[in-house]
Amino acid sequence: MELTGISGGLKDALVKGDTLFAQHTGNEDPILTIELTDIFGARVEVQLPIVINPAAVVRTEDGRIPERFETLASFPQPFSSRVTLPFTLPAASRVRFDIYDSLGRHIARVFDRSMQAGSHRLDWVPPAGLPGGNYYYQLHASGRVRSGILVYVP
Repeated sequence: MELTGISGGLKDALVKGDTLFAQHTGNEDPILTIELTDIFGARVEVQLPIVINPAAVVRTEDGRIPERFETLASFPQPFSSRVTLPFTLPAASRVRFDIYDSLGRHIARVFDRSMQAGSHRLDWVPPAGLPGGNYYYQLHASGRVRSGILVYVP
């Protein structure tokens, strides 16, 4: 795997293992261009959009089109500094991710934007001062809602 291009205000990019380190200086969401080579030598170029949000990062894991909208198990559970929620979209859709406390009060709208079909991962960093406890998420997309529990231990 080779990083062949960056757009959208990223600079000083460095790839270590499966992690990209870079400085974001722009006002737009960056797009990474990666060239992959399979074991037979065939090459393919993939463009991966990265959504920048101080409380959340959404990454496109795979451009293959899944059959249905679903959420996979969030991890780690319980979490203290960051939690990851994998989800799939069978078609391009507006995606909204909301957090609620155990009394049903809306805590945060973490993410609200249009996304392409594919497999994605949303990483959420809870705000400073958030008390520990059980929190509930709702992920809205394609006219459907998926819900789950997040256990936060500060």
